[in-house]
Amino acid sequence: MKRIGLALLSAPLLAVAQSPFGLAPVALVALTPWLWASGRAGGGEALVLGALVGTLYGCLVAPWIPEALRSLGSSGLAPLLGLVVTAAWAKLPLFAGVGWIAQRLRDQPPAVQVAAVALAFGLGEWATSVWRLGVPWALVGHSQLAAPGVAHVAALGGVPLLSAWLVAINAAIALAVSPGSPARRLAIALASSWLAMAWLGLPVAERVRPRHPEGASAELLVVQPALPRDARWDARAQAWILESMASRTSAALSSQAGRPDAIVWPENLLTSPLEIDPELSRALQAHVDQWGVPLITGLVRPAIGRVPREYRSSVVVLAPGRGVVAAVDKFRAVPLLESSRALGGASWLAPLFGRAARWPKVQEATAAGTSLTARFSLTPVLCYEVLFPQIVARRRSPESLAILNLADDSWVSGEMATRQLVDFAAFRAIEQRMTLIRVAHGGLSSVVDEFGRTQLELPPDRWAHATVAIRASVPPLLLEQAALIGLPLSTGWGVWWLLAVCARKTPGGAMRETSEPKETPS
Repeated sequence: MKRIGLALLSAPLLAVAQSPFGLAPVALVALTPWLWASGRAGGGEALVLGALVGTLYGCLVAPWIPEALRSLGSSGLAPLLGLVVTAAWAKLPLFAGVGWIAQRLRDQPPAVQVAAVALAFGLGEWATSVWRLGVPWALVGHSQLAAPGVAHVAALGGVPLLSAWLVAINAAIALAVSPGSPARRLAIALASSWLAMAWLGLPVAERVRPRHPEGASAELLVVQPALPRDARWDARAQAWILESMASRTSAALSSQAGRPDAIVWPENLLTSPLEIDPELSRALQAHVDQWGVPLITGLVRPAIGRVPREYRSSVVVLAPGRGVVAAVDKFRAVPLLESSRALGGASWLAPLFGRAARWPKVQEATAAGTSLTARFSLTPVLCYEVLFPQIVARRRSPESLAILNLADDSWVSGEMATRQLVDFAAFRAIEQRMTLIRVAHGGLSSVVDEFGRTQLELPPDRWAHATVAIRASVPPLLLEQAALIGLPLSTGWGVWWLLAVCARKTPGGAMRETSEPKETPS
C-alpha cells in the first residue's frame, strides 16, 4: 500500500505542472515517485501502478469534463464515469506499459534503464499523436510552455521528444535516490541540461532564428462573437446570427484606416448548410460583396453522399462576387462525442454523453487536406485538430503565412478547457516556427508567435475584434536545430565530465582510483 500511495503522488504533481497552473519545474520530479515504486514492484503490480497513476492524472488534468457532460445532457453518475473513461482511454495504456518496462529493466545499468523508459514514453506519446482515436491532451511535454527555453525542444522533434527528455530526468532521479547509486551523476547531468535550456534556450533560439524573409504578408481582421451558446444550432436563429456578426464586422471595418486582406470568423458559425438555405447563402454573399474583402469562416456543409445525421465541418473562403473559392473539411473530430467514425462499444458509452450522443456527427475527410488559399496561403486547423502536429505539417505549404485555428468551445463552460487547448496549440507554432491565430466562439481567441509566446488575447465571451499582421516564415532550419540540441547536450556532457573528474580527485569518491600499498624494503 505504501508503494501505491507513493506512486499516486505523481498524478497531482504532474497535473500542477500542466496548464493552467504551469509549474514547469515540477515536471522534473513529478514522475519520480511512480517510477521509483514501479522499479521495486512485481510485474503485475507495476502494470496496476501505471494504470492508476495514468487514470488519476487524466482525471486531475481535465476536471472540467463532468461539467461539460452535464451541459450536454448527461446526469447522475454518468459525468464522473465519463471523466474516468476518458482519462483511462487517453493515459492508462501509456503509463501502464512504461511502468511495466521500468520494472522489467530494474537490474540493467542505470543508463539503459533511463534510455529505455524515456524512449518508450516518447514513442507512446508519438503514437497517441498520430492515431486517429488518440487523444493527445496534456502530454508531459506540454507542461513546459511556461519555460519557453525548454519548450523549444519541440522544434527538434515535437512534444513527444520533449516528454521523453523530461521522463529521462525523472527516471534518473528515481534511480539516484538510492544510497550509493551510480545514477547520481546521470541525474545531475540531465537536470543541468534542463537548467541550461530554461536559462538560455529562448535567447539562443532568437539569436539563430533567421529574420523573416522578404515575401508575402497580410492583415487579418478577426472577429470574436458573443452569441448564446445554444442558439447557434437553432435553424431559426441563423439569419439573426449572420446579421449580428455582419453588423459587428462592419463596425470593426469602419473603425480602421484601411481594408484588411481577409476577415476571419470562428468555426461552425452558421450551422444551416448554405446549400440547402439559398436565402441565408445570398445574405452572406451580399455582406462579403459589400465589404469587398474575402471572408474566412467555419461552416456546416452537407455530408458527402447526403448521409443522414452526418455533416461536414469546413473552413471556407468566400470571395467578393465569387462565392466559396476554397474549402478544407475537418479531418479529425473528437471521438464518440463529435466524430461519426464507428467505434466498438460506442453504444455502451453513449449514455455518458447525454443528448449529445444523439446529435448529428461530423463526417471526417478521408485525407488531411491542403493549405487554404485566397490572396495568400494559410494553414487551417479546425478546433480539436490543432492537437495533432501531423495535420498541421501536412497542410502547411511553403507559402503559408500563419496557422489559422478556427474553434468552437461553446460546448464547455468555464475557462480551463479552452485555456488548456490554447496552451497545447502553442506548440504547433513552435514546431512550425509560424504565427498561430486562434479565433473561437465561447472560448479564447489569441495570437501566438513563432516562439510560443502569446502576443494577443481577446476577452472570452465578449464581442471583440483585432487586426493581426502576418508575414512569410520558414520552418526550423538546420542551424537552429543544431544550436537547440547542442546547448543541452554540451551542458549535460560537460557536467557529467566535471563530476567524474571531481569524483576521481576527491578522497572516498565513487570514481577515485585506488591501488594496493607498495612494499618498502626492510
